[in-house]
Amino acid sequence: EIDAAFRVIGTFTDLKSYWLRGHAEGTSQLAEAAAWRVGLPEDEVAMVRRAALALDLGRVAVSNAIWEKPGPFGLTDWERVQLHPYFTERSFAHSPALAPIGELAGAHHERLAGDGYHRKAQGPSLSRAARILASADVYQAMLERRPHRPALDAEAAQEQLLAEAAAGRLCPEA
Repeated sequence: EIDAAFRVIGTFTDLKSYWLRGHAEGTSQLAEAAAWRVGLPEDEVAMVRRAALALDLGRVAVSNAIWEKPGPFGLTDWERVQLHPYFTERSFAHSPALAPIGELAGAHHERLAGDGYHRKAQGPSLSRAARILASADVYQAMLERRPHRPALDAEAAQEQLLAEAAAGRLCPEA
């Protein structure tokens, strides 16, 4: 089954670092629930779920010395980090059947204001599915501890997510 294959991709990606364990599955559950809630059709919900499981595949192309850095990223580190959605997208680009999932997964760091990465896409060009994926990824990441910061509890993560939406970076509906 295709969903099982995407779960394997998510699990593989999460093995990249101790700090990532459970991120793909958590993001997938959040994104799928949000997609159903906003009324996306079943085929789009499946695409969101699969893209959420695969969204960080490109992380494997970035050194753990960067991902596990306890302090802020330097300019070179930040340039590599910003390429991981591109690497994810390219991983699926050669398959006509999988390319749309890769394209959606590659949009998970895009922001409505155009200050995301890797495309710097702006609100009107971001689908509802991409907006949901971005919000689910942000929220799930905030719940998880990282080398440079502690995890937030659900209430604090919700506050930050709503602040991002109020600032016009994330979609309030998503």
